[in-house]
Amino acid sequence: GDFLDDAIIASFLSDWAAETGQDPAGMRERAQRTLASLNFRNQDSISRDDVLAILRALRRIDPGGTGS
Repeated sequence: GDFLDDAIIASFLSDWAAETGQDPAGMRERAQRTLASLNFRNQDSISRDDVLAILRALRRIDPGGTGS
């Protein structure tokens, strides 16, 4: 969840929420659940750019942000 507090990522999520008419907090919660379900255990670290790339891919896959 710490990465979701990053200004760039928070702005990305806010823009995505506005684009889809959703609540930014709800979009953040969905992103947090999705990221938590991914397997990062085999990586030593994950960067903000990694998280942003994942969120951008999700946005392309699910532009409405309705996935759970």
